[in-house]
Amino acid sequence: MWKVVLLIWAGAISTNCKDLHDGEGRRKPVIIDTDIGSFHDDFPAIALALLSRELDVRLLVTCSDDTRARAAVAGKLLTLAGKSHIPIGIGVPTDHATERPLFSWANDFVPSSYVGGVYEDGIAKMAEVILSSKDTVEVLALGPLTNFPRLLLEYPDVVRKARVTAMAGAIRIGYFYSPTVSAEYNVVLCPACADRVMRAGWRVQLAPLDTCIDAFFSPLTSAKLFVGCRSANNVSAALVQTFGYFFPFWQFMIHDNWHVNPVLYDAVATLMLLSDSGEYLADYEELRIVTDDAGYTRVNETAGALVDVAVRWKDPGASEMFMEHMADMLCSTHH
Repeated sequence: MWKVVLLIWAGAISTNCKDLHDGEGRRKPVIIDTDIGSFHDDFPAIALALLSRELDVRLLVTCSDDTRARAAVAGKLLTLAGKSHIPIGIGVPTDHATERPLFSWANDFVPSSYVGGVYEDGIAKMAEVILSSKDTVEVLALGPLTNFPRLLLEYPDVVRKARVTAMAGAIRIGYFYSPTVSAEYNVVLCPACADRVMRAGWRVQLAPLDTCIDAFFSPLTSAKLFVGCRSANNVSAALVQTFGYFFPFWQFMIHDNWHVNPVLYDAVATLMLLSDSGEYLADYEELRIVTDDAGYTRVNETAGALVDVAVRWKDPGASEMFMEHMADMLCSTHH
């Protein structure tokens, strides 16, 4: 049973290239900051960005824990996905040890053979990409924000040429729809980092648990997509190859018997960069957010930093519509 569920869900993450150009037809330059290798939702979110005609991914930087090992995971995945032209930066290592299901899988990755290059100083490379860009760079943050304090300290001018969209925080609900607000994982691992990002002076958008908790494929959608998507392209093949490693870590996310597919938290952050996001997400709330030492993101009208927060979906069925749209996008063989 579980093997079937695993294959069905993995098959649902493939590719598409619906034309997502903005009104001027210009692609947005993007840097992806990710803790890839620990959790299942990073690569689906990255895949959306890689295969969108609206976004131009110029750099992937690893964050948190063993960032060198994460760079190997990123390099192997991007190579399998046919995207090895994208440079990889090694971010700031931390002592925040996390789950590492893909680390051993990437042991055979050889950095010197990676076409796009693996940069030892990922923070310097981030700054180079941002400061040399003619257009504002979108930084898509999918993990703990541990790279940003050094970036902001050593390269303060980046705030004039970049914006941050992060999967981070919780405003009004907790994990598993708890009415008690949770301290969200990406913030908990470095509350001071999150607070620094929000107060830096650039535009910050948050995809909090409030919306991300609904980002999962229904069993029906997964089953419908299983046959057509698992080998739709190189990206889907890479995902199918790796997702079996995550299975032991999924069970804690499966709850109340109302769905069997893991939540794709990070995908909502990618959605926020796409021009059709307004079809699914309600207008953002501009909130003043304070991050406390325990990792809670609280509204504070006097002391908070001004942040755009996607706190709700447009209507009760919007999250399911987005996931179906995402699956259609990811399963298309035309891009």
